Amino acid sequence: MLGDMKTETKWKKRVEEWRESGQTSAEFCEGKGYAANTLLHWSSRLGAGTGREDAMGTGLEHVRIARVIRSVAEPEAETPIVVEVGGARVQVRRGCDAGALRQVLEMLGGGQ
Repeated sequence: MLGDMKTETKWKKRVEEWRESGQTSAEFCEGKGYAANTLLHWSSRLGAGTGREDAMGTGLEHVRIARVIRSVAEPEAETPIVVEVGGARVQVRRGCDAGALRQVLEMLGGGQ
């Protein structure tokens, strides 16, 4: 357990020095005896602070990713097309039955 704390403390210091250096991870690690990928791993593992590189070393800011889940009640929350014929208003969504829509429009007098 003590060894783990020593290792974490050592890498925390390295990550802080790297972040303050203004260098890429590859530049910072050159000649130090550890790899840029290891530094990036520890940077991610330790969190906190502003990482300046993504895992590919592109120099881009880290990006937070959110998982988006569609509601079960509305599997396709898209805006319908609204067709107005006379005083009637019909909402049409993607995948509607074209034949049924045609019949509705004909009944409303707009299918000509």
